[in-house]
Amino acid sequence: MLVSVIIPTYNYAQYISEAIESILTQENFDGEIEIIVVDDGSTDTTPEVVNRYGSRVQYIRQENQGKAKATQVGIASAKGKYLFNLDADDFFMPTRISKAVKIFEHDPEIVHVAHPALWEYIDESTQRIELISANLLEKKLNGKDLLKIFYKERVFYGGGTTFAVRTETMKKILVPIGVDMYTDEFLGLAVLNEGFSYFIAEPLSVVRAHSQNFSRFIQDKSVIAKKMKRLLDSSVALNDFVQTHDFEVELKRLFAFSYAVRKVAFEEEYGKKTVGQVAELWKMAWHIAKPWETDFWKIVKNYTLINRSLPSSWLKSLKKLKNE
Repeated sequence: MLVSVIIPTYNYAQYISEAIESILTQENFDGEIEIIVVDDGSTDTTPEVVNRYGSRVQYIRQENQGKAKATQVGIASAKGKYLFNLDADDFFMPTRISKAVKIFEHDPEIVHVAHPALWEYIDESTQRIELISANLLEKKLNGKDLLKIFYKERVFYGGGTTFAVRTETMKKILVPIGVDMYTDEFLGLAVLNEGFSYFIAEPLSVVRAHSQNFSRFIQDKSVIAKKMKRLLDSSVALNDFVQTHDFEVELKRLFAFSYAVRKVAFEEEYGKKTVGQVAELWKMAWHIAKPWETDFWKIVKNYTLINRSLPSSWLKSLKKLKNE
């Protein structure tokens, strides 16, 4: 059996070797592993690092077009029965592949296999295991139902480095270039809409948070502004995908609401939030659930709708007090 691992990368020369080594040293798997590195125009020594592996790694280099395009190129190149995603600054634990393959082989209806991540905060030298509700672990789950749970709770599990999918399922889906900053969320959204999911209880991948990939380390306001704009543009593309494809009406409403909250938060940052935008958020929440239903207040809480309703100047003052 052949499985594929795609590694989209941009300027992660210092980490990518460990990512590749974690694939080459997988345990309890008798099949072959195809490693595909898609370099999105790195300006560091990524080419030299990857080329040291010779024929053991398929190296594809493209002009800088964003993570979504790099991911799509990797998917198109994959020939394995199952497809794993690995961010270049993360790495797999030794049985990551074997345990996921076992689940896939056991039940052909399962199209997505994931697990909690072990988060490693490099700059702080700390670790934590991603907390996923026990109700979602070690059982076959309907992907459509799972998506509704995620967007009501305002969480998303099973993307990024914890993502594995049947390749035939993934190849049916074209990754829009516009989803760029939300590529991981897109993959989960699109695939969970196609079938069943299974979450293994133990962490099988290490996800790193560090100054290169974690926005809270960024101090330059102009850099922050550009990143926020990219996030908003990517969110627009993601919402467009959901609204124009075959998702259930309830999920379309949930996602439209999620996008609207992101947009208001962006406007709020620059003092441009309007009363009309806030009123629209409450109206959208009303269309998802009614105030006498538990889901309504769950959404209000999880999306901090009360905070979103406050004047921007009040929120800035509250944040300032909190940081003092």
